[in-house]
Amino acid sequence: MSGGFRARLGGLIPHHVGNETLLRLWDAASKRAGRPAAGEMRAMRAAFRTHLDRIGRDGGFIEDQKNYTDMHYGRVSMAYAGCEIIAVFNALSHLTGRLPRLDRLIAAFLKSGVSFNGRFGTSPLAIVRFLRRAGFNAEPAFSRASMEELSRRAGALILTYYNDGDDIGAMVHTVFISRENDLFTAHNARPEGVPGPRAGTFSELLAGLAGGKAREILLIGIEKRHEGE
Repeated sequence: MSGGFRARLGGLIPHHVGNETLLRLWDAASKRAGRPAAGEMRAMRAAFRTHLDRIGRDGGFIEDQKNYTDMHYGRVSMAYAGCEIIAVFNALSHLTGRLPRLDRLIAAFLKSGVSFNGRFGTSPLAIVRFLRRAGFNAEPAFSRASMEELSRRAGALILTYYNDGDDIGAMVHTVFISRENDLFTAHNARPEGVPGPRAGTFSELLAGLAGGKAREILLIGIEKRHEGE
């Protein structure tokens, strides 16, 4: 296959399939995988405990997905395809001030949201449904303009993006974005396992992801639901 043809093929989906269409197709392909067996749940719970010290040092966030080879999601490891679940973990930790149980989040998304037994991670639209069931307002934005507007209102964000906006072969990634004092910080976005990038606007943050090659797919704005809503 020539380099030119490979490049055109890799850019076919990012350039010619709209974000909302892509997400709905991804969601339709996501099937229930079933709850892990009791022994597997115990093993994942024990494995999660070994990561708690690092999570504490990182301020309650998981920044080092590459080290989660000891926890499985369907037929793959969390190191390979756990970014959506880790983004939810980081969001819940940030918004509630309490560490959620990662093993329980894995079980929840195996029940609803897992894609191709974990090989394609988790449907980002399943994140929206999960957060709403958990008592949060979760607002999706599919276009760059609506993402810009949402980022100015929401206190916390989850972003799914192409690692290379010209090549679907580079796959996609999902991260939690905290917002403190009008500074956006992406979590679990750097392979070296440190927070960042940081930026004053959503556009600047996006430009700093994936070596400047990132292209947005979905932004979810998250807020605690007020009583009566």
